[in-house]
This record gives sequence, structure tokens and C-alpha cells, in this order.
Amino acid sequence: ILRHVDSKTFPDDPLRVLRAAQFAARFHFGIARETIEISKDMDLSFLSGERVLEELKKALLTSDCPSVFFQILREMEQLEVWFPEVKQLIGIEQNPVYHPEGDVWNHTMLVIDEAAKLREEVSAPFYIMISALAHDFGKAVTTEKRNGQIHALQHEKKGLPMAEAFLRRITGERALIQYVLNMVEMHMKPN
Repeated sequence: ILRHVDSKTFPDDPLRVLRAAQFAARFHFGIARETIEISKDMDLSFLSGERVLEELKKALLTSDCPSVFFQILREMEQLEVWFPEVKQLIGIEQNPVYHPEGDVWNHTMLVIDEAAKLREEVSAPFYIMISALAHDFGKAVTTEKRNGQIHALQHEKKGLPMAEAFLRRITGERALIQYVLNMVEMHMKPN
């Protein structure tokens, strides 16, 4: 169980929130309730995108279950500043015929965990992992009920600006941005 040592000094470095989440994901740690509570009040907005990216890479590339990183941040109420597009997926309904796992948040968490199993088989594992994370961002703005059915028409196209905003917040790497935007747009056409 991860537990902060000193309640006075722990908030001095807000990167510790992301580190705790990625340690939990990578090493199968729980986080002490008091550490979660103190993390809720920490301001992550002063972090640089580069520092956030490094913690995200560790979570996505070295964890068996990278979803734990995001689940911990959700519990700490720390998705808003750096991962608002991921937070918006919470509670977005999906057609249960195709998605019995529940909302888009649950679906995305399952997708990144499944993608993690394939990291060794691809030439650009981080690119694949970010694509898996961002693939359904557009469902937050396209999901609607029509005639009693849940639809997210054109979510792959409407999600492009959201994916790009997310990527530009954490990186300026053009190759990564191009790759992920292509994968988001084409994820409904895998062949």
C-alpha cells in the first residue's frame, strides 16, 4: 500500500499524484485512503506536459493493467486538468448489445488493458496505447438515443479535435499526433 510520509511536504510536488497512480498500476499497489484524500486537494495545473507525458508513458508501457492509472486518478478526482477527455467518458451510455461492459469509460479501460497485452507485438507500443485511450473520445459529444436505441454516429470523426487537444496538451511530437489521429479516425474500419 502506497502511503505518503509527510502531509506537510507531500503536496509540495503535484507530480506525486501521477507517480502514485502509475506506481499503483505498474506494481499492483493499493493507495492509502489518507493519501487519496490529500491528493484530491493538489493542483496539477502547474505541471508541464512533458512531466505528465513521462508518467503516462510509464503507466501505459509498463503496467499489465494501465486502467488502474486512470481509475486511481478518478478516485483522487484528478482527471480534470490533464485528462478531461477521458473524464468525459464516465457515464456515457453505449448500446448494450455491442457493449455489455457498460459506459464508454468502462469500455476504454478494458480496451487499454487489452492493448497492453499486445505491446510486444507492435513496432510503436506507445502510439498504439494512446490510440486505444483516445479512440472513443468522440462518443462524449455524439452519443444520443434515437427510437430507444443508443447511437454515437460519426464519433470517430467528431473525436478528432478532442484527441488532438489531448495530445497537444502533453506533447508536440508530430509523428505521434498524426498516428493517433489516423487511428482514431479509422478505428471503425479496421480492414
